[in-house]
Amino acid sequence: MAANAQVGVATAQLYPQLTLTGAVGFESESIESLFDWQSRLASFVAGLTAPLFEGGRLRANLRAARARLAQAASAYANQVLIAYSDVEDALSDLRTLTAQGGYLEKAVRTSEDYLQQADVQYSHGLVDYLTVIDAQRTVLSNQLALVQSTSSQMNASIQLIKALGGGWQYPESPEQTKPR
Repeated sequence: MAANAQVGVATAQLYPQLTLTGAVGFESESIESLFDWQSRLASFVAGLTAPLFEGGRLRANLRAARARLAQAASAYANQVLIAYSDVEDALSDLRTLTAQGGYLEKAVRTSEDYLQQADVQYSHGLVDYLTVIDAQRTVLSNQLALVQSTSSQMNASIQLIKALGGGWQYPESPEQTKPR
């Protein structure tokens, strides 16, 4: 907007400028008659200035202002494209991590079922305890992957909020919410 206004200023400098000036007052030879009605004085002056011998400089200033406007518009368009790219990347990450979280939840449930079966088989003497330990390790590994995926999903949500121009506010502390 500022660059556009500068183009308007540069264009206006190409045209003649009309100035009107006025003054009202009192004038007297002695202090006693200074404020008498006959001592009043008014003057109005009009002035017209035209850029006669500055045409080349003023046209160059106009071209420079238009170039700065084009540069500012281009920089703005570039920032908009970057913002769209950031939003698209954050949405893609969030969608991928959400799907991954669903698969990992299913993997945790399946490995917990496997652990229960291994416990039952061990208690009936069908398998050795190494199978139970392996099932526990699988459950813990899948739970860890799910927690890491959930953390990444939350980070992707924060990046999406940031890319959309949102802010982040910390929750109020209990001391701030107490009535006084």
